[in-house]
Parts: sequence; structure tokens; C-alpha cells
Amino acid sequence: FRHLNTLMLDSRLTATDLQSIGALFDRQWDPVGPVQFDTRISKVANGIDIKAYLTADKLVVDADLIADLTASPPHVSGNITAKQFFLPDIMPKKPGKLKHKIETSPVFTSTPMDFSYLKMADLDLSVNVGSSDVVRSHLESAKFKITLKSGDLSVSPAQLVYPRGKLDFDLELATSNKPRFHFKAYGENIYPRQTLDMQAINAKTGLSAAIDVNLELTATGASQHEMVSSLDGDLYITIINGEIRRSLMNMLFVDLIG
Repeated sequence: FRHLNTLMLDSRLTATDLQSIGALFDRQWDPVGPVQFDTRISKVANGIDIKAYLTADKLVVDADLIADLTASPPHVSGNITAKQFFLPDIMPKKPGKLKHKIETSPVFTSTPMDFSYLKMADLDLSVNVGSSDVVRSHLESAKFKITLKSGDLSVSPAQLVYPRGKLDFDLELATSNKPRFHFKAYGENIYPRQTLDMQAINAKTGLSAAIDVNLELTATGASQHEMVSSLDGDLYITIINGEIRRSLMNMLFVDLIG
């Protein structure tokens, strides 16, 4: 093309499965496939139109985005939808048994946190997970509205739906001046194992039965230690016909911050 207004680029990536793609990034992803990733990039009046379509076995992800690269910082907006979604294991797996080590350093550091990466681009995205892979994930569906403006992040409204219960939450992280964190959540008939374990690996939470939860927390600070030590808010949890391990109850009286 001679002029940017005539820009149009089509591409296609195919692979046997996600495992072969994960190997490129030194990650052990599930062998789900075959994989096909189609993109079309074209110039429109208000920026660059990006359409992407990913399939991996039953997984389908469809993105329709507009990127304004002339803005400072660049601005990306649009919609992302997914079906039969699941979270791959993004953390590297280490062989052998885990060894417990005595930590001599503080859990939360006093080093100022770097939020400069949040100022690289502004975002205005709607994410809709219409269905989830019930074999690889406990999540049934999800909806998010993600806004990132001048380094300030907002995820609101947001909803996670499970086969038994749902969780609505709002999250805000303001990084201008002194960083401030705000989190609000409300859920009914929530099962901690299926809520905390998004990858359906049956992790032990120490809490059985369903719970109702209503919480609102705020924190301010330039470092992890300042942020956690300033944590304030309300937390209400109702356990419905269940039990909780004494070790978890004892943690309520432990100084984790220092």
C-alpha cells in the first residue's frame, strides 16, 4: 500500500495445539487443538480496525477492536467474546516436591511499586465469556468492563457465574499521586473451591460448603507494605451448613504485615 488509508493486512497462524505454542514461551500449556488464529487489520476513519478470531478445539475467542495509535498514549477499545473458555497454566511447572523454606525477608516489601506499564496505553474493553470448558474450569460465564485511563484501572461492572452461585465485584486502582486500591464484592451461594480455583485442579481451600460474602476494602500506599498495612473496610461472610479448619481461624490473629 502507498498510503496508510489503504492499509489492509490478513494473517493466519495454525498449530497442532496450544502446547506447541506454549513451548515458544517456555510454558507447559494443555495439548488442546488444533489451533487457528486469524486476524484482519485495516485503516478506518477513527483508527486501526483489528478483528481477530481464535479457535482451539472447542475454545472460540472473537475480538473486534479499534486502536488509535495517534493518541498519546495509544487508545484501544472494543469487544472480546469467548466460548468454551478456560485458563491455561501460565506459570511454569517445576518438577519435584515443594520444599518449605523459612522466609527471612518480609512478605510485603517496602520498595515503591512501579505502575508505569499501566500508562503505556488507554483501554476501554468489554469482555464477555459466554460459556466455559466445564472439564478445565469451574467458571460458567463471566462479564467484565475494563477501563484504563492515564494509569488508572477500573474493572466495573464485573460478574463471575458458577454452576452454583455468582460473584459480582468492582475493582479500582488509581496510580496518580499516592496509589489507591478499592475492591467491592458481593456473592451468594459461593463455593470457595470453585471460586478460587479457576483451573479446576481441586485445590484444598480448608473451607467446605457454600458461603455468602459481602465486602468492601480500600488501601493506599506507594509500596506493598504501605498498601497492605493501610487496608481498611468491611467483610461479612456467612457459612451455610459448613465447617472451617481451625488453622484458618488462627490466621485471623497472626500479624502477616509486620
